[in-house]
Amino acid sequence: MHIIGAYVPLSIWTLVVILLGAAVGLLIHKPLVSRGWAPRPTTVALVATTLVLSLTLAPGMELDRPDGLDQCLAAFPYVLYRLGYGGEGLLNIALLMPLGFALIRAVPRWWLAALIVLILPVGIELIQILIPGRVCAPSDLLNNVFGGLLGMFAGSGVKDRDNQKA
Repeated sequence: MHIIGAYVPLSIWTLVVILLGAAVGLLIHKPLVSRGWAPRPTTVALVATTLVLSLTLAPGMELDRPDGLDQCLAAFPYVLYRLGYGGEGLLNIALLMPLGFALIRAVPRWWLAALIVLILPVGIELIQILIPGRVCAPSDLLNNVFGGLLGMFAGSGVKDRDNQKA
């Protein structure tokens, strides 16, 4: 499926990842809340994580692009000019914004939300090396992290406003 000029791979694998994510979410929600995570934002963060993984870990159609970690690392010096570039860049920014927003409201410590927003895209890009039709793209990594941090910034503003009302 194409959204604003970018190919978004939707397949049976997308559904499988959503179902697995729902099962894992049901298993870990209560333990997270018992450790101080806020219940509703935790639910939103788990749903957002499931959707991120379902859209990024499905097999794709990018058969003509080079793959492998060495090609991924070689592209890193050229990544900054691609921040938010085109439909794919904007979608990659938007992809992690809800997760960053929910995480900053869910977790008891801000640095934990930041750690998740930084590590998740790295893991996704490294796993994509192993998935047929997917490649590790440093520009995707940068856009994902930027989107997650933007979401955290917006969520912290809402969190601060809620604290002032209380």
